[in-house]
Amino acid sequence: MYEYGVYSTYASDSPERKAKILPKWEQISLQDYRNRMATYHTDEGLQNLRRRAPLIACWDDHEFTNNPFGQGTEESTGAENHQAVCEANVTSPESDKDAAQCDRDEGDVMTRFNAAAQSYFEWIPIRHQPGSMGIIDVGDITQIISWGDMATIVTFDTRVTHRSEEPTLNSSTWGSFFPFATTNKDVSQYSNQSSSAYTEMLNVATEVAKILENEEYEMIGDNVDILRTNLQASKDAGQPWQIWSTATAMGRAVKGDYSRMHEFIDDDAVAASFKGISDAIFQADASTFFRALTAEALTSTPWNRDDYSGFAHEQRQILAVLKEVSNNPIILAGDLHDGYGWTLFENGAVNGTPCAVNLVCPSVTAPVRPNRHFRSQKDDIVSLSHF
Repeated sequence: MYEYGVYSTYASDSPERKAKILPKWEQISLQDYRNRMATYHTDEGLQNLRRRAPLIACWDDHEFTNNPFGQGTEESTGAENHQAVCEANVTSPESDKDAAQCDRDEGDVMTRFNAAAQSYFEWIPIRHQPGSMGIIDVGDITQIISWGDMATIVTFDTRVTHRSEEPTLNSSTWGSFFPFATTNKDVSQYSNQSSSAYTEMLNVATEVAKILENEEYEMIGDNVDILRTNLQASKDAGQPWQIWSTATAMGRAVKGDYSRMHEFIDDDAVAASFKGISDAIFQADASTFFRALTAEALTSTPWNRDDYSGFAHEQRQILAVLKEVSNNPIILAGDLHDGYGWTLFENGAVNGTPCAVNLVCPSVTAPVRPNRHFRSQKDDIVSLSHF
């Protein structure tokens, strides 16, 4: 679900959703979260899911508020979409509310997080554990499910209690390529290894990698011990499958090379014509964004800092644990509103020694994001369809 008020896209992406969403403002209090949960549970798809199968559920960020981080102190706890003091108010135009991401003061963030967690435990039929998780003091979402002699399924919070502020708030890497793409308009030079553009592009990618690989960034912290202990026990018991359900993707989400879209057209004449048009478009000042994405693609730079690619040091540690203590490790995830599948390689590389599989599910109540293109390998462009 989404926490925004009706002035923001994801709470009201269609007239039908905008008409029924409650509350109309951004959810902040416990009753706000309860009302929004009630609204989402009118969705027929979610109702059918509940009828057909039990849930082993874990939350994502918007069950709280966009991009939370919660390491315990006032300075290390907050969210991208939490404004203790709001620059807009209920009488402001919707455009001002959207820009401010609020229409009222939102107060203490820890109080808000605990209200959100309590509402989640009230509405989602999961194995609610007593206790606390860092700043969450109304229970524990950690679940360890041994499924006969087949599998052990593990899930725990990855969105709040251990999560670093950076790179959480900078949710994409394309902006790092923006200055480069502004001054280098000929994308054909991006692949020319003797060009200055190629060298400059690699330098940008190297600097981005340094940011993503910062050893201080963590998403799961010492919860890695939960993985190690329980998956090892599953392996020792002879279960063939070890499954970890987490909120965000572990696979390297690299955008497709938009300058090569003509290669998807079978008719050579049409492809050539399309290439001429797209080449001209890529030269335009307004196409800096697409040139930046092309540079990302050619350097295999992951697009999203908000998932495990943004926590690359910890990602490598997790993959090493999975390789060590699992027979057949599978990581289940959500967040992207679409269906994806990745083979995960040692050290988070784009190829090499496989060590796990990552499957990402599409959405149920949230808007679907079709027509995304990610590359799974260095030279393999794939179009992703709904599973």
